[in-house]
Amino acid sequence: QQQLEALREKVAQEPTAQQYTALLIIDPEVPIVAQGGSIYHEILSVLGLQNLAEDNLPEQPSPDLVLYADTISLQELTDSPIFSQMEAVTQQRTISVPLSAWERCSPRMFDLLDITANHIYTMENLSSGDEP
Repeated sequence: QQQLEALREKVAQEPTAQQYTALLIIDPEVPIVAQGGSIYHEILSVLGLQNLAEDNLPEQPSPDLVLYADTISLQELTDSPIFSQMEAVTQQRTISVPLSAWERCSPRMFDLLDITANHIYTMENLSSGDEP
């Protein structure tokens, strides 16, 4: 719990926290994305991201950032009829994430979340069109 709160506080200090939208893709073929009420939705929140698919996957999603399960290749995203046209994918604003470690709530989970947060907030090409 202390590690989680420390990460929330760290992310909250980022000037752009809660300004970026994101999708977390679990399976690009079906498609399955993180929705509200799931552990993945909570993880996006901890990372300071707004889940674009909190209620449902929008018909034409346009997130600032795409996170995807490490069991998926970037090529699968670029080949997907649903996700390949998203600017976040074409502009390589994507991050592969270790869903199995998050699901198991392993001791490494917080270290991995911290690494992911650092990656997000140091991405040079992360922008939602207008600078946040």
